[in-house]
Amino acid sequence: MSAGLHREFIEDHYRQLGDEELLRAVTKDANGLTPVAIEVIEAELARRNLGIQASKGVAVQNKQHTIAEVDAYCELLQKLPCPVCGQTSQKLNGGAIALAASFLVVTSYSVKNIIACPTCLDERSNKAQVKTALLGWWAIPWGPLRTVRAFNINWQSKRLHHADGPNKYLRGFTLNHIGEIEMYRDNPDKLSSLIG
Repeated sequence: MSAGLHREFIEDHYRQLGDEELLRAVTKDANGLTPVAIEVIEAELARRNLGIQASKGVAVQNKQHTIAEVDAYCELLQKLPCPVCGQTSQKLNGGAIALAASFLVVTSYSVKNIIACPTCLDERSNKAQVKTALLGWWAIPWGPLRTVRAFNINWQSKRLHHADGPNKYLRGFTLNHIGEIEMYRDNPDKLSSLIG
């Protein structure tokens, strides 16, 4: 495919998207785009008057970030109200909540990453530990194995809930959503819906 035809194909693709689809694509899926695709997206955003922040959301996904840069984005999230309790007295952080539950021969196992205040993270982790202790063991062989794994994940995560700065869970979330965070950096309601 020639360069001109390739560009037309890209332009046609982004032109067909609705505004919400285009914004979702540029804030979540713009990582790794070619320079031509980035140029096309920026032109389409400008044509539709969708704002400079959306273009910044594309650009921020296509660069390497230092830990200091990631932490600056984390700080935008840490200042928000807790999505669980609504309080603002503690800085938010991230955590992994693992749960294992067994029923006869079937074991259900899940790990969910959440953003919340340290108190709510601890409460969620404690509840998952209790549920796992009561329900996780009862299927052989996966019940005991996944129960131990869930205990370990919750314990490791809980050690980081009260970290002074952003922990690895918050940093991971931030890197996965950095385009959206950049785009909505001046809109606390949108940022709150992102972490909720």
